[in-house]
Amino acid sequence: MDSSAFALIAAKARRGKRNVVIGGLVAAVTIAILAAHSSIATDQDMQAGLPTVAYNARAFLTIGAEKLLHGAVEDCEGEPAAWEDMLPLIPSSAVGTFSDGGLATKMMNDCGKEMRVRAIKFTATASGVEEVRVLGDYLKIEVVPATKAAR
Repeated sequence: MDSSAFALIAAKARRGKRNVVIGGLVAAVTIAILAAHSSIATDQDMQAGLPTVAYNARAFLTIGAEKLLHGAVEDCEGEPAAWEDMLPLIPSSAVGTFSDGGLATKMMNDCGKEMRVRAIKFTATASGVEEVRVLGDYLKIEVVPATKAAR
């Protein structure tokens, strides 16, 4: 073999090493991005049994029933909001009580993705109709006795 053949083989070897290094960097950056976006709901969340919050401006419940009505995150890249941080935006109610619904998943339209959220649970305690704002969003809650709902 002449020296040009050795030079060609050496150049191919350097390119191969460069491709391996570049591939490793791409993998590392991808893992870092995925870790940073840990609030995005995954199939694992669904398999782990996290409930789903489906926001609806109207809720119908019977006395004693519980329902996840809403959910919140800190921001589109953040973690689920802390219950204590949400309390100032949670009203009192004459027909039931709002409480921490734990972690859930919810389609966050403003963020364009399904995310893990801090859920807001409502427990119906008295008959009536009430219009409230929860986290700035309108809700109309109607609570009826169980016997009336069965008719």
